Amino acid sequence: MTLGSVDAFANYVRGILLEKRQPSARELAAEIERRLGITAAWALRSALETLVGDSDLTRAQRHYLRSLLESEDLARALCSDDAPDQETISTIDTLLQASRRYRESAGFQEMVQFMARFKNYAPYNNMLVRVQNPSCGFYATEKDWDERLKRFLKEDARPMLILAPKHPVLLVYDIDQTYGRPLPSELADFAHFEGTWNQ
Repeated sequence: MTLGSVDAFANYVRGILLEKRQPSARELAAEIERRLGITAAWALRSALETLVGDSDLTRAQRHYLRSLLESEDLARALCSDDAPDQETISTIDTLLQASRRYRESAGFQEMVQFMARFKNYAPYNNMLVRVQNPSCGFYATEKDWDERLKRFLKEDARPMLILAPKHPVLLVYDIDQTYGRPLPSELADFAHFEGTWNQ
């Protein structure tokens, strides 16, 4: 094994880190062996030791490399011994990658726009309502519909669940589950402005 080959393997691992991946010891050893050959796996420990001191990597990336080197999992993976199951180790990594992809999706943008329409409720409750009824126009509790908005629940009104302080859950209803007075304009068109803009 030459110094050049260790550098090549270190560059490959650096590329994995730049993709914001942190595979388990078993996954890393298997990927290195599959992509670069069986001798690459033998140089993996030396490559990781080289990268731990690389100031171009983030502190979190260097910590990840140190934890690989200090754990027995790497030695077992390199010996093809029984390292912890890759599915168990990489579940959190997969979840983080999926959440990063979701944040860049149209679905995430729709969720944020939906949640922004309901300023009287916490974002998590808005998300719960969105999951239960994506077409919800406005929602409130039965008491709010009755006392504050002078609207009443239809006989077959279907409730949605949200979380509330001092209660395990709270029932809320979409406007299409009620009848009565029209919504006040500040609720129906809360983002609509008329007249000249005064900066």
